[in-house]
Amino acid sequence: GKAFKSTYPNLKIYCICPVSLKQEWVRTASKIVGLDCDDDGKEESPSPELDMHVCSWQKIPSPRKVPEEAKHYVVVADEAHQMQNITSARTKDALDLMQDKRCLGVLLLTGTPMKNGKPCNIFPLLRAVRHPFGDNQRLFETFFCNGMQKNFRGRPTWDASGSSNLNHLNAHIASHMLFMTKEECLENLPPKTREFRNCPVSSRDELKHSNAMNELAKLYQSLHSDTKDNDSKDRLL
Repeated sequence: GKAFKSTYPNLKIYCICPVSLKQEWVRTASKIVGLDCDDDGKEESPSPELDMHVCSWQKIPSPRKVPEEAKHYVVVADEAHQMQNITSARTKDALDLMQDKRCLGVLLLTGTPMKNGKPCNIFPLLRAVRHPFGDNQRLFETFFCNGMQKNFRGRPTWDASGSSNLNHLNAHIASHMLFMTKEECLENLPPKTREFRNCPVSSRDELKHSNAMNELAKLYQSLHSDTKDNDSKDRLL
């Protein structure tokens, strides 16, 4: 974002992230990077005087709310796997903001694997970064998702839940992807340490815990006993 700011005057940065990470983005942008920023909890419309506006996935601003003074803007989307469903409201809101002609760049960040790992999940992200494969959904699903018409309860239904030609897909989207493993990203951090700590509880809570564990043990023994009885009956038969 800071590199874009030094290149384009009056550039605004929009950061989309989960609610739990908003304050961390504001802190990092203001104290470490040196940007003036706010978040969607303070103002209904982004302030034109500030460099960066942080919003949640539930409150993505419409392009109409982008200040007129901001002739250009870029979008940073944290946890971008949340927009893998092309029909969801948040994906549509994000694409509206990212596909506006004033948007100069989109940076999608995620450390979470795509749900089920199917090519159809990556199509909205390709459209967001304006990759040519994101121009035509039906062609993409036909070639990379093994898309075809199927009959479901007597009605023709388009099925794009499969996968095909993955080698071609990987080769052509490599120009728009930067992949790093956890080891490469966290190489400067100390090794993980695990600690076990005792948590003091009241005698009442301790009694509740003991009773619950006893009930669970009785249930397990009962189920285990029933399984043994069924196995014995099967052998006799």
